[in-house]
Amino acid sequence: MDVTRIESLSPRQLQALRLYADRFSAKQIGQQMGVSENTANSYIGQAAALVDAGGRQGAVAALRAYEETHQNLGYQILVGDAAPAPPASLAAPDEQCGAPVPRRSLLPVRQGAERNDLSVLQRVGWILIIAAAIAVGFGAVASAVRVANDVVVEHRTRK
Repeated sequence: MDVTRIESLSPRQLQALRLYADRFSAKQIGQQMGVSENTANSYIGQAAALVDAGGRQGAVAALRAYEETHQNLGYQILVGDAAPAPPASLAAPDEQCGAPVPRRSLLPVRQGAERNDLSVLQRVGWILIIAAAIAVGFGAVASAVRVANDVVVEHRTRK
């Protein structure tokens, strides 16, 4: 089992694998990460495939072995001694800083989110909303042009 493959995991895959190691269900992991249950399962499966340790339980064992061997490693600060910091590759989003994991938003663009975390129904909904907004915008512009044209024509006919 090559535990150094843990470093190749994305922050989301690592966060999902950690939660899975803590015995959270895929549904609970999805809720905590602000993604669907299927996406949470996908993150865990991708992590297990990248670690190549014989499935999900093997990936959990590799994660634990990696964290045990790397927990005391830090970066030497030139001035004085400081508490060791975990490697940057292990920093899970929002988890390490103590901030609560944000709830999932229905907006199609979110800072720091994966691109593919909207459901198909949400994507279709956003396409329809954007198409309607464009239609309303063009209608408003066309109406404004029509009103401006009527005003100009009315002004010319009065002369």
